[in-house]
This record gives sequence, C-alpha cells and structure tokens, in this order.
Amino acid sequence: MIQFSPSVKVCYKAKSLMKAEGCSILLYNQKTNQLDFDVALCREESIADILKSKVPLDVGQGIAGWVAEHGANDRVRHCFIQCPDAKGL
Repeated sequence: MIQFSPSVKVCYKAKSLMKAEGCSILLYNQKTNQLDFDVALCREESIADILKSKVPLDVGQGIAGWVAEHGANDRVRHCFIQCPDAKGL
C-alpha cells in the first residue's frame, strides 16, 4: 500500500473539500527568501513534477507569494483571471 506524506494528505483533503481542480503547498526557504513547492496536485502529473522541482516563487510573486507576503489566506476561483502571470508558470 502507498504511504502518503502528511502534506500530500492535507493537499488531497483540501482539494476535495474545496472542489478544486488543483492544490499546492509551498514552503518558505529562509536561505533563498523564496517559496518552494512541497506538493502540487493538478490534472497533469508532468506539470506537478515540474512545479515541485523547478519553479521557486519569490515572496510577493503570484497568488502564493501574495499570501506569504501578507500572511493572509486567499481562495482563488479563477486562477488565470485573478493572477494573469500564473499562465507563465
């Protein structure tokens, strides 16, 4: 049986509760002052793998960066409308 990390379990639960297409957990890296993807769930596994391995975000960049900068949560109903720069990720 596959054992999932607590982060993956939280992400799956949040995605299900919110009826979301995707969900991610990013962790703050004090050395680089950036956010690194810990978990990324989306329709295409290849995109999730790219996000987890190659796409750090600056604090203030995109939706997750805004959340980190302001210490507040945000529910995004239409990612590409609310955050047009997400298309380039």
